Amino acid sequence: MKITDFSGKNRQFMTQRKSLDLLAFTAMIIFCLIMGAQQTAMKDIAFDLSPTLQVAIRSSLAACMIWCIMFAKNESFNWRPGALKFALLAGSFMGVEFLLLGKALLYTSAAHSVVFLYSAPIFTALLLHFKVKEERLQLVQWLGILSAFVGLALAFLGGSSLTASASGDVWVGDALAIAAALVWSLSTVTIRGSVLAHISVKQTLFFQLLACSVVLFVYAILMEPLVVHVHSSLIWNMVFQTVVVSFAAFLIWFWLLNHYVAAQISGLSFITPMFGVMFGVVLLGEPLEMNFLVGAALVLCGLVCINRKVTKLSEATSTANC
Repeated sequence: MKITDFSGKNRQFMTQRKSLDLLAFTAMIIFCLIMGAQQTAMKDIAFDLSPTLQVAIRSSLAACMIWCIMFAKNESFNWRPGALKFALLAGSFMGVEFLLLGKALLYTSAAHSVVFLYSAPIFTALLLHFKVKEERLQLVQWLGILSAFVGLALAFLGGSSLTASASGDVWVGDALAIAAALVWSLSTVTIRGSVLAHISVKQTLFFQLLACSVVLFVYAILMEPLVVHVHSSLIWNMVFQTVVVSFAAFLIWFWLLNHYVAAQISGLSFITPMFGVMFGVVLLGEPLEMNFLVGAALVLCGLVCINRKVTKLSEATSTANC
C-alpha cells in the first residue's frame, strides 16, 4: 500500500498491524490508567494552581518534547495545503475543551467529570452521521446513543445529597464537563474531515498542543487571578501531568495505533472512565451515588454499541497517519 505525501513522493506503508496481544493489552491498560488519573491529578491541586494554567503549562512543555523528538529524528514539517489551519483549529478546540474541563473540576467531582468527558464519542458519532456518508449510524448505534443519553440524564439530573453538600453547583460542573465532551468531538471531527487525517500524527499533535497552550495562557492571564501555591506535591503533580499524561500517554496511544488493529485497542479505551471513578473515590475520597453509578453504566453500554462506528474512524485515521 502506498501513500502520497505533500511532496508528491510515494512512501511504502511498512507496518503490518497485528491483533491484540499481551504487550498491547498491557500498554492499553497503562494508557487507560494514566488518562483515568488525569482529572484526579488536576482536581488535587486545583486550588494551588488553576486547572487552566495546569493544562497550559503541561501542553506547552509536551509540545517542546515532541519537537525535540522530531528534531532528533530529523523530521521536517511537510504539510498539505490547509493542514496548518485545521491543526490550529483542532488545537483551539482542545484548548476550549480543557478550559471547560478545568472549570468543571472546580464544581464537580473527578469521577463525574471523567464519565461526562468520555461521552465525547456519542457526539462524534452524531456529528459524523450528518457530515460523512460512510459514517451513517445503524440501528445498534442509535440504540447505543439512546442508552448513553438516558445514562447522562440519570447521572446529571439524579442529584446527590452527599455531593451537593460539598458544592451546591455540582450540576454546573457536570454541564461544563458535558460541554467539554462536545468540544472534544468537534476536534475529532475536524481531524477526521480534513487533510489532518493524512499527515504525521506528531505534526498534528505538536500544533494541537501549541494552539491549546496559547488559548489557555491567554485566558488565564486575562480572566483569572494568578494564584500559585508552590509546594513539592504541586511540582510532582505537574511533572506527572506533563511527562506522563500529555507526553508519554500520547506516545503510547499512537504507537498502539501504528502497530495494532485500531478497532481492538479502541474498544479497551472505554475502561478509562472506570479508572477515573476509582481514582476519585480512592485518592480524593469522593462519594459515589447510586443514580450516578447506574447512569455511568448506561453510558458505558451505549459507548460499546457506538464503538463499531467510532473504531472505523480510528482505523481510517491511524492508517492514513502512519
